[in-house]
Amino acid sequence: MLYTAYKSNPFYILDITTRDNRQKIIQMAEDKSLEIDHDICQKARSELTTPKSRLNAELCWFPGISPKRVKDLLTQLELNPYTINNVSGLPNLAFANLLQFALQQIDPQNSDLLASMIEQIVEQTEEMNVHQILRDLNEERSVSGFPEITSDLEAEGIIAEIKRAYVKTIIAKLNEMPANKIVEIMTSITDDSTLSGEVSAPAMIDDLVDDYVIHTQQFLDDESKNIDKLINAITDRASNGEDAISTLVSQLIKITASWDAVAQPIQLSYKTRGIDHEMSHKIGYDIRSLSVDLFNNHDYAEQTKRLNKLLQDYFSELPELLEKVEEDADALADIFQNREERKNKQKEWYEYIRYRAEIGVFFKDVIAIDENQISWKNTTFPLDSITRISWGVIKRTVNFSSDYYYSIRYGDDTDTTIFNDKNNETIYQQIIDRLWKTAGEKIIANMLQKLKKGEILSFNGVKVYDTGIMLYKLNWLSRDEKIFNWNDVEIYSSNGELVIKSKYDKKFSVQISYQNIYNVHFLEQLIRVYFKNPRATKLSDLLS
Repeated sequence: MLYTAYKSNPFYILDITTRDNRQKIIQMAEDKSLEIDHDICQKARSELTTPKSRLNAELCWFPGISPKRVKDLLTQLELNPYTINNVSGLPNLAFANLLQFALQQIDPQNSDLLASMIEQIVEQTEEMNVHQILRDLNEERSVSGFPEITSDLEAEGIIAEIKRAYVKTIIAKLNEMPANKIVEIMTSITDDSTLSGEVSAPAMIDDLVDDYVIHTQQFLDDESKNIDKLINAITDRASNGEDAISTLVSQLIKITASWDAVAQPIQLSYKTRGIDHEMSHKIGYDIRSLSVDLFNNHDYAEQTKRLNKLLQDYFSELPELLEKVEEDADALADIFQNREERKNKQKEWYEYIRYRAEIGVFFKDVIAIDENQISWKNTTFPLDSITRISWGVIKRTVNFSSDYYYSIRYGDDTDTTIFNDKNNETIYQQIIDRLWKTAGEKIIANMLQKLKKGEILSFNGVKVYDTGIMLYKLNWLSRDEKIFNWNDVEIYSSNGELVIKSKYDKKFSVQISYQNIYNVHFLEQLIRVYFKNPRATKLSDLLS
């Protein structure tokens, strides 16, 4: 039998030491019979004088410690077991036995001391050396006159039983504690012994965790079902808007944190043993799937971010999942950064586009443009509706004094308005620049789309094709028409007109007024960009 309680050990019962001989054992058994039950004393005597049972008693006592030190330790153990954790200088087996005796006596409410004692027992157990233990025992036996132990096997078997007894003592003490304290201690000792899941735990820790698994299974199963219900509820309500699921996500985070707090010791131990904790694996991947769904199908960036952090915080013991989650986090960070940059650029764009100017001396008219519309006098056009724009400058000289009249015409498919200003180039240029960068870009894209579809653009009768343009040559009473490829023409501006001519027959040409014909400036831009693109064979190639 094993003497897991020090008062049941024959050495304690008979008040003798491991160095006392057979005669002293017999004498003390007789003397103690006057104080306690005779049968108990005789049984203790028999156990200490029989080789196998004596070895049990020796290994469960304090091998390698002097009788005086043993007496002092027993006094300390009886007066104040809470200080045993601070004892030093003892052989590993003797110290582990002492800690086990003390553990049985301390208040289970003292969770910090319990955790420390458990870790000390584990540490001493890991460092035990059978040869050293037997050497200590044989030194004592040489004094007591008992035969030396020549084989390690019997001692190894008893030490293995003693280690299992440590585990039972620890489990029994843990079972005296509230559930939350058990979780706290198991998490602490597992985390410390595995270096947060980075190294293998001592065998005793794994044994404790395996028992812990049995005791926590029902709780983990029940909470796992609640997590599944919340995931399904979030998925079902996701289409109702982000606000509709925010509270549910908070509940999911809370219940998962509670679940993981209990599962943490199991996750750490299983990770170092190369075992997959199936429940953690399922819950972790289910939450990640929910996170991906909320982002990809609903663009709920904030809720996705919260779930991603949940996975990083509570599922780091699953390497494959953690790797995917970290990839998700990096991707989200890039997306958030890009969105922020786009938001900032859009803000800068809106600030740039907004322009307002007053025209007139006494009775002022206002021209204003922002990201949505342009207004002049009493007419307002949404920028998205504008399909045609033209502009130009007219110089008028009277009595050697010249005035410049700046004109901009713009409108939709059914209506237009004209902005005119005299001698104020600044306002003219500001409005043109903003119209070009808003409505103008849309007009250019629309022109290219039409050409790509095979449509013909007409500028006051001038026909523009995707691959070229119709040019004319005037004769005496008639004119010739001919389509020229874009590579066979040249362009330039002259007297307020866009001039397009054949490179090889200068008589074939067209002139289109910038001011009187809509969108000529945009046509010119397309042709010039085409000339700079050696890969383009037609205007619609510029779409790519």
